[in-house]
Amino acid sequence: MLLAHEIPAEDLAWFRNKGILVKECAPINMKKLAGTFPLSALNKLYLFTPEFKKWNNIIFLDPDIIVRSSLDKIAKVKGFNAVQDGLKLGRLRHQLNFHDDPNLFRQFKKKFKLRAPALNSGVLAFSTDIITDTLFEDLLRTGKEYEEICTHAEQTVLSLFFYKKWKKLSFLYNFIIPIIVVVYRQRIESFNPVVIHCCDKPKPWSPQSQLYKEWLANMEKSELIDLTKRPDGIPNHLFRLKIIWYSLKFTFIKYNTLLQDRLRNLKNSIDKDIGRIGIILKNKYPSLFYQLQNVLLKKK
Repeated sequence: MLLAHEIPAEDLAWFRNKGILVKECAPINMKKLAGTFPLSALNKLYLFTPEFKKWNNIIFLDPDIIVRSSLDKIAKVKGFNAVQDGLKLGRLRHQLNFHDDPNLFRQFKKKFKLRAPALNSGVLAFSTDIITDTLFEDLLRTGKEYEEICTHAEQTVLSLFFYKKWKKLSFLYNFIIPIIVVVYRQRIESFNPVVIHCCDKPKPWSPQSQLYKEWLANMEKSELIDLTKRPDGIPNHLFRLKIIWYSLKFTFIKYNTLLQDRLRNLKNSIDKDIGRIGIILKNKYPSLFYQLQNVLLKKK
């Protein structure tokens, strides 16, 4: 199914002709909650309306995603499942902005812990038995209640609403490119994820993206879609031991990177302090400064 947001009928015809279901979503006009994100991001909340109970399970994927192997293993989960935001680093405090308002901060802390894990809504997997007749409206109320401090639109709403109730999927089901490539300086191939999520620029459909050729190849195959003759998907390589291995590998990379960054920051801080001390010596004790300078130059 495609969740469509104000898409012309002629553009939706291709999907319908392929037998793909299309839900034309009425815009959820909560611009303050959407913030810097497109208003269409809020349409994700329609997944929690009663009409989706016709299926036992739902898997949702953002449009800036490439799927590399079968999703069957998350198609029968129980409850509400997602990957922790920031590849195991995301906390509620990273999806909030209290605008230096101590009252907002105090009220929030009565209900939530800022260090509690926050989810990334790029990939969601859940059983529809969590859907009640009022769940959609309850999510909208949560959004309205916290719209002043939410920085990640519907993602923050889901993190708050399912606080301490959602279950963690392996990060390999929502492998966030900017973090693994930029923050941890790793290659995608070193993990072989199931789902790659290009949540920042460049998007996979941009020629500047390292994934552009793969995206383009998938795009060209879309013309071959025939839902009456579905080919077998590429088998999911993730069994329990492999997930444990990749998790340990990533944990080592994470802490190694953090340590290197802290050592680099410490060195830069020391260099700055030494520089400041040098300026003070030069201004207040010029003779001592030049004596030290001569000694250092001789050692070199």
